[in-house]
Amino acid sequence: MILTMFPHLRNIPYQKTGLPLNMSDFHVRLLLSSKSIINKITKKVFRHELFFKNMGLEDYGTWMRTNKKFKEYIYNILLDQRTLQRQYFNQKYIKNILDLHMSGEKNYSTLIGLLITFELWNRKFMDKHE
Repeated sequence: MILTMFPHLRNIPYQKTGLPLNMSDFHVRLLLSSKSIINKITKKVFRHELFFKNMGLEDYGTWMRTNKKFKEYIYNILLDQRTLQRQYFNQKYIKNILDLHMSGEKNYSTLIGLLITFELWNRKFMDKHE
């Protein structure tokens, strides 16, 4: 329905899969079940396998906790000196959120995802490019 009303949104990736909205559920399951295809895509996009080596359709919060590379990436971005120098984030609060999430006490996956997105956006568009 959304693609009929807004065809220009057809190629925008869906947040849960990272794939275009116009892909059917069958195609999404087929693509996500094929680890080799995902690894090939991530190698092309990121020039190396990033986090998708053993990714299935598990929930995002669990994936943040259990994927060592992804977990390190999250800590490295959100607690990086470059991030903290912006003074948008309270370091103690961010560390507490990350620790509670990673220990499984709370599920802050949405908030963590938003914080990472905001920081990466700042790096891409607000930082002076050298």
